[in-house]
Amino acid sequence: MLTAIGSGLMTTFIPSTSTAKWIGYQIMTGTGRGMVMQMPLTAINDLLSADDIASAVAILVFCQYFGGALLLSLGQTVFLARLGPALQRFAPNVRAEDLINAGATNIRTAVPAAELRGVILAYNRALTQVFVSLRFHFSLAKPTTNINPVFDDSCILHRIPDELWTGVEKDRERRERRER
Repeated sequence: MLTAIGSGLMTTFIPSTSTAKWIGYQIMTGTGRGMVMQMPLTAINDLLSADDIASAVAILVFCQYFGGALLLSLGQTVFLARLGPALQRFAPNVRAEDLINAGATNIRTAVPAAELRGVILAYNRALTQVFVSLRFHFSLAKPTTNINPVFDDSCILHRIPDELWTGVEKDRERRERRER
């Protein structure tokens, strides 16, 4: 819940957004994400046999890192695709390639002072579009029904077929009966 709210609030950024707000929104989003990062590990340890735990943890960690890498490249693609049109609207005399080559930290020296406000607005528009697109991605990854809690939502494998999940549940029931 915190991740969704924080991510939604980050789509409201404008160049004059106060430092307190953008730091607070990031803290809220990070706290929400941090609160759920360990849940799949807990589920793995609770539901799987000792022989399967190492493999499941390896798959989980792979999925979490792969999801991050995939979303990073998706975010960069969205940003680069949206920067050009935003520059045409807010700073039509500035080329996107020049800004990309200069880097975000050097835009103040890479453009004329008269174009700086438009460039900052264009960067803001492209960046908030990244937040919107990633929020859309996360909305597609939300669990619906019969979802295996062993896998994190950042992994495409989080929708394990019902038959396999039923097998895991039966294995857990067998282990519980043995422990009694």
